[in-house]
Amino acid sequence: MSITGDASGVWAEEFSKLTSQLKNLIDTNRPAEALQLIANSKTRIKSPGLVFLLEGVALALTGPLAESDGKMRQAKQVLADAELPACQSLYSALWVNVQRALSRRERGATAFAYTNYKSNLKVLKKVDPKLADEVQAADWPEHQFCIELWEGLYLFDEQAGGLLILPEETRTGFDKKTGSRTPIGIGAVVTGQEAIYCLRHRYDGFMTMARAHYVFESDVVKIKTMLHLADFSENMRNNELFIFGGSSLGDRIAEVFGSYRYPPPPDLMGFPDKVKEYIEKVDAALNWNDLSEKVRGYYKSAEYRVRLKQIQTGKLMPRILVVACRWTTFLQYCCTDFMKAFELVGCECRYLIEEADAQCLLAGTFWKNFDDFQPDAVFMASHARPSWPFMPEEIPCISFIQDKCQPLLGIGDLTGRVGRHDLFACMMTDFQNYLTSKKLPVDQTFIMPVPGDEKMFYPLDGDFKPDNKFSADVGFVKHGQGGVAKVHAEFVQKNIESQEDVPMRQRLREIMAGLYNDICLDAGCTYNEEDIYQYALERIGPTNDELRHNLRGLMALYNIMVYCSAWRFRFLEALDEAGVDLALYGGGWQDNDQLAHLDRGPVKRDTELNQVYNFNRINLSIHHTATMHQRLTECGLAGGFMMITDHPPDRDWEPARKYFEEDKELVFFASPVELIDKTRYYLAHPDERAAIAVAMHQKALKSLSCRAAAETLLIRFRELLGKCL
Repeated sequence: MSITGDASGVWAEEFSKLTSQLKNLIDTNRPAEALQLIANSKTRIKSPGLVFLLEGVALALTGPLAESDGKMRQAKQVLADAELPACQSLYSALWVNVQRALSRRERGATAFAYTNYKSNLKVLKKVDPKLADEVQAADWPEHQFCIELWEGLYLFDEQAGGLLILPEETRTGFDKKTGSRTPIGIGAVVTGQEAIYCLRHRYDGFMTMARAHYVFESDVVKIKTMLHLADFSENMRNNELFIFGGSSLGDRIAEVFGSYRYPPPPDLMGFPDKVKEYIEKVDAALNWNDLSEKVRGYYKSAEYRVRLKQIQTGKLMPRILVVACRWTTFLQYCCTDFMKAFELVGCECRYLIEEADAQCLLAGTFWKNFDDFQPDAVFMASHARPSWPFMPEEIPCISFIQDKCQPLLGIGDLTGRVGRHDLFACMMTDFQNYLTSKKLPVDQTFIMPVPGDEKMFYPLDGDFKPDNKFSADVGFVKHGQGGVAKVHAEFVQKNIESQEDVPMRQRLREIMAGLYNDICLDAGCTYNEEDIYQYALERIGPTNDELRHNLRGLMALYNIMVYCSAWRFRFLEALDEAGVDLALYGGGWQDNDQLAHLDRGPVKRDTELNQVYNFNRINLSIHHTATMHQRLTECGLAGGFMMITDHPPDRDWEPARKYFEEDKELVFFASPVELIDKTRYYLAHPDERAAIAVAMHQKALKSLSCRAAAETLLIRFRELLGKCL
């Protein structure tokens, strides 16, 4: 038992000795002495939880036992994690014996378990009503009952003579799997703790990504007992836990895995031999060979070639499958905006995205959509054909590249990895150069800034009453995070300390320390991704191609996650120190010690962001590598006034001056001092501010709307098809 006491830890040691004394007195049948020891010790104990433990022991020795059960439960509620007794401790043994001696109705665990069961059954009736009915009709095994301990509920089995606790070897096996997103398959319910343990050790991945858990158990009685031990309702509702059992087992397997959205478990924990036939059903449900052959046949057909020719000549509008991603809002918004735009100009579209946090878009998902929608092209943001290389080579991919991400990032040569009719619209010139450096023909690329939805962003009239949340002298929209030191430390812990190569880990630690001191804290200069990579490369020592590639990826991540925040914060902190009325919109600002007091919270893109652009007198765009950014488009369409950070032309990834005229449609600032000066000037000259905002709106509406972007994409697509057909 690990006990936290006073700062010196003296009491922890003393309580451990007290526990040993109590155990000896109870084992040698000296209850009166044990009660006296408890009475003498209680007055010196500072922890209420430990007092409840001792009172529970005293009541276990003298009765009434129901009150002893209650005291143990009180202890559980207030004890710190480090104070909780082990399952093999004196306190656990006494609590188990107390509950065994009580009737089923008297045990507190019974009500707790039934609450779990009702909650679980309610959801099970929705996801698998046949199994729910069979579970409800099943008889409870008379030789088992629920026992409460510190971590939750357990089954006590009179025939086995003890608690059904997860064996250590099973825990070890699960521990090897809980660190990844790979689904966990559980072959048969043995203790009822299997799913509980895995769900308690959740996958800590990107954004809200979750791991799927599959329980295969033909015996509905075992399923019934498991459903009493924990509240799985949210896990089942969110499709993180699937229970396959009863007479519906095969149908449910076909339903879940036949959606082609849930990957199969690579193996099974527990007793896989008992459910071998069901795993074969999983494999059968995931067999999309016939479907893929059918789809490939269509895309090789004369019918499809005729359609492409009609699209190329403008006689036919294409059907477009828009592929998005659940875990990046920016990508979701981009794909949604483009789909609306394609539909506005007459295209039929379908939106493909993960519908739950544990889902994956398996190859079968694509084959299914290719079969029943028969798209003429696939549209995606920041991804291209290498993300789904199984796609028929005849179907064109239209990509809007707004980020450097895998697998494109890791491919040095795109020759043979993309189709001749694949089109790449690049948010910035830097992204175009990035692709052509990988031997992508330049005629398959063009530059197009992120467009904005003109139906979502537009000027609000004077009768509109804004919420005070959306009105300030200066507003900035971007998710925030903790201070730079904290973000840097978190990056090092997650990306450096996990390196298995000890000498390399030490070298990277030194490089990270240098990056923080020499670059993040350098307020006088602006660095870009290449600068950061070269800084690290010069200090890494002898390298090979693989190491350079890995280092580039690591530095690209550091640039995005750490440095860009450090650079951005210096402008915002300067405005705040100058006494400017500044509002920060987005999640995470509450974690920043210096800027948390400016936090206005997240804003809903579809209903609130337009108000931010309309009613903040000055809107800011602070981007450390490019002046042209999505915020300019949205703010321009909304009719707001925008000021942005400036960069030298040779270091600007995409110059905003290509799209907006300086000081007539857009205002630039190059330093915190200039930002403060221009903020004060334009706050004092509202007429000039309004004229610039009107001019920016007219320009954005003409050339940067989603409709204009969709029309441009289709023109470029037809031109490319003309060269390929």
